[in-house]
Amino acid sequence: PCPCPCPLIYGNLEPLIENITATLSQKEYLAQDFSPRWLALKLLENDREARRIVQHHIHEGNWEPLLDACTKHIEQYEKDNNESPRKTIAACRNQKAEEIASRVAERVIIPKRKSDAIDRIVCRPVLGLFAVALVMFITFQLAFNISGEWEWIPFIGTSPVGLLESVFSDWIPALLDKTLALPDGVWKSLIYDGIVGGVGGVLVFVPVIFFIFLFVSLLNQSGYMARMVVVLDRLMRVFGLHGQSVLPLILGGGLIGGCAVPAIMATRTMREPKERLLTILVIPLMNCGAKVPVYALLIAAFFSAYQGLMMAFVIFVSWFIALVCAAVLGRTLVKGDATPLLIELPTYQMPGVFETVATACRQSWMFIKKAGTFILAVNVLLWALMYFPSPENPDASDTERLQGSYAAMAGKVLEPVSLFAGFDWRDNIALLGGFAAKEVIVSSLSTIYGIEENGVNRGENVGEGDSSSAETEEPEQKLAERLQAEKNWSPVKAFAMLLFVMIYAPCLATCAVIWRETGYVKYMLAATVYTTVLAMLLATAVYQIGSLFV
Repeated sequence: PCPCPCPLIYGNLEPLIENITATLSQKEYLAQDFSPRWLALKLLENDREARRIVQHHIHEGNWEPLLDACTKHIEQYEKDNNESPRKTIAACRNQKAEEIASRVAERVIIPKRKSDAIDRIVCRPVLGLFAVALVMFITFQLAFNISGEWEWIPFIGTSPVGLLESVFSDWIPALLDKTLALPDGVWKSLIYDGIVGGVGGVLVFVPVIFFIFLFVSLLNQSGYMARMVVVLDRLMRVFGLHGQSVLPLILGGGLIGGCAVPAIMATRTMREPKERLLTILVIPLMNCGAKVPVYALLIAAFFSAYQGLMMAFVIFVSWFIALVCAAVLGRTLVKGDATPLLIELPTYQMPGVFETVATACRQSWMFIKKAGTFILAVNVLLWALMYFPSPENPDASDTERLQGSYAAMAGKVLEPVSLFAGFDWRDNIALLGGFAAKEVIVSSLSTIYGIEENGVNRGENVGEGDSSSAETEEPEQKLAERLQAEKNWSPVKAFAMLLFVMIYAPCLATCAVIWRETGYVKYMLAATVYTTVLAMLLATAVYQIGSLFV
């Protein structure tokens, strides 16, 4: 009989349990260390550890007949009852647990929260995805309108982006002309083109980034972000990812902004190695904050009438590509089974104004600090590669100097391949700089087209008399306007460039973190190679097919 004060009887299995218990009780050393009844139950469950205990404690060598007898008992029971002893034991334990719970537990009907009614709509599998799309469209439409479209700054009557464009394209160069009055040459080109033009081309997008971070922070504090995780979890399982992957992906730029470096480090909370590695390999496909200036530039230049819609479209394209890549990688490079998602849905609440603004300011300041340090250093390096070597002709224009520079040599080497995607050697220079940091792409384009425009202007001024003097030269065009005016740029090429920047190789910092977190350089190389090859294939397909219709 069971000595437990709360006896648990196992029905038809009891005779076998008592038989094995009596046999085990006769083994002195075994009975001293373990309960014979407990051990009998474990043997009937065919527990490997219980069989090892029997072998270890029975020294006289007669443990084999005992275990053989247990095996025969199990087989006979399965034959007589059409189920294993393990199932019988589990069923009896569950029944006893329910009996105890019914005696001591008090069932309380929890009143429904107001948020439950909202969740029944926004957390539905299909309707929830449409809700996510609508929220994203409204978010980015507002961000673009407030930062770049609506002229609401008091006393000036311009937008924040327009104000910064005037600062870096007109005010600062005019101030430098008055204070420094540098002659044409290496120092003037470095300051005007390499530093002011390059870094300023990135900083003009700070208002866009600020308002995007502001609205994303509002979504997070309101409680809707957790609902997005639930909605996307169902979709991600189709492609082999896990619901816990959503948070690192969002942190890496799933909703625009963020950074792949902390996102990859956030995967440490994932228990399954397969799911963690798969998530790490697709995080670089998200739209980190470094890519936002490139998106903002291309969308403002060629898709200005549909800015919010285009940015929302960019997000869903990146998610679609990431999910497809996860499905392919999960069946080739990384294999394993998915585990369920457990997440607590917070109640909806009004976001705190101070905390929301502080988050947006903190993220924007990180972007500004990076633009003033790392991006500045990389841009000065690229400027040097675009300025040197010195041409043999001392009267050569800046355009001629650029075409004979080290950077142009590298860009022209890649041009036979990149032309399939519509990228010429100038675009290749900017994209090569993007390997260090994606923000450098905008500053590089600003430097490249600034140098070329200066060279063209000086060339046009020669021999035109007083009417083309420096005093009557028109103000410098904005970068977006210069791209629009370029013959080799079109909406098709802009979209191909946008896709390429979205997908191709992670930056140097991200590569280093992938190597450190996975422990293998092969995964860092795999992330770099597969993203770059995929980016070139998709950009080529978009450009070649799109060119047929324009």
